[in-house]
Amino acid sequence: MFLPPHIFTAFIENAIKYSLSATEGTSFIHISFMASDGQLHFECRNSKDPKLALNPNKKYSGLGLTNTKRRLELLYQDDYQLNITVQETEYSVKLTIPI
Repeated sequence: MFLPPHIFTAFIENAIKYSLSATEGTSFIHISFMASDGQLHFECRNSKDPKLALNPNKKYSGLGLTNTKRRLELLYQDDYQLNITVQETEYSVKLTIPI
């Protein structure tokens, strides 16, 4: 089984960074891993402060997700699935890679 080092780091760091809110009452992070049929399924869901709504005109300076996406492309080409969902109060990442 080949598992690239730190492939999940950016997702988990962002969950911690953006789920903790001093103004909202409840914050959560749910992380799961499941292996089946030669694939590793990773999911990370976290609460998100609605005040941190994404502005499409703003340029985000973080490189973590950009670098992770590029690594996935280099390592797996078209043999992976990455779905990122941004809702008003929740952020979700689902990644499936071959093992």
